[in-house]
Amino acid sequence: MEEEKKKFGRYVILEKIGQGAMGYVYKAEDPLLNRIVALKTLRTDTKISEEKKNQYYMRFIREAKIAANLSHPGIVVVYDVGKEGETPFIAMEYLEGETLETKARKKEVDITTLKIYLIQLLEALNYAHSKGIIHRDIKPSNIIILEDNRVKITDFGIAHIEDSDLTKTGHLIGSPNYMSPEQVKGEKVDPRSDLFSVGILTYYILTGIKPFTGKNIAATVRNILDKEPQPPSSHNDSVPPEWDWLVEKLLQKDREKRFQSAKEVMEYLKSMKEIPSDSHVLLLNNGNDLDDSMSADNFFQNLSHEIQKETSESWEEKKETINLALLLTVALLTIILIIIILV
Repeated sequence: MEEEKKKFGRYVILEKIGQGAMGYVYKAEDPLLNRIVALKTLRTDTKISEEKKNQYYMRFIREAKIAANLSHPGIVVVYDVGKEGETPFIAMEYLEGETLETKARKKEVDITTLKIYLIQLLEALNYAHSKGIIHRDIKPSNIIILEDNRVKITDFGIAHIEDSDLTKTGHLIGSPNYMSPEQVKGEKVDPRSDLFSVGILTYYILTGIKPFTGKNIAATVRNILDKEPQPPSSHNDSVPPEWDWLVEKLLQKDREKRFQSAKEVMEYLKSMKEIPSDSHVLLLNNGNDLDDSMSADNFFQNLSHEIQKETSESWEEKKETINLALLLTVALLTIILIIIILV
């Protein structure tokens, strides 16, 4: 659909509110039901293979089907799915608000507010998990905070349905900085994978630092698998000990050692003592984060490149060390030989 068009099927386009590599999001009016919607469309004019187009289309339709079958106040509502000509579309609930990422960067989230947001997020996840849905891409930019401070989860485009073949074991997809160890390894995901992502999100809001981000994607993957991050309080001394423990529990590499359900995390949060209202935890902007919007294709392409690059760099460093050692050995033997001759 071209941007200048004013109508899309029965929907009247009001303005474009978002754009990605594969589609647009419009604020639109549904005159039949007299309501404002967010109209998400899939581009059909991109110069990619038919196989790729089909993959994006299947992901697009999957998001619609999953979200349409979830009815919870903490999950964005899907009203309509269809095609206008050759262009697929999803008509969704139009949300007046900001992402958690935006609010955090504007330093509008303190510990008390974060606790309120997390409990709502976990309530929605607990509902989705009870329906066999694992989101797989929980991150601040997928969490919308409405004007009345209600939380909404969006973007179920890569969600995994338990016991289905929509997403296959061994195929990774998601945002690198928020992946669980089992996602990185291409293993079967379960609700505890979302909880690991919640742990990363919490760490980030508390400190402004993503706990596993490395200098490149290969380093980020290694960190997810091997690194034990410092507690949030080591970066922000306003963070109470019980929040350190919460994050540590959520970020266990072994999923058997994590919280076992979103409900467990909610209960722990609700059991926490109240934090004074003037105790603010402000987001620190370190500006060194990887791009969370990176596609799965770019992720693997870059990962392969970085691994090869690091292997090459590592070998070059080893060669330099070996050459230096050989030179020193030759020099030492020469000195010993001269001493023997002189003696």
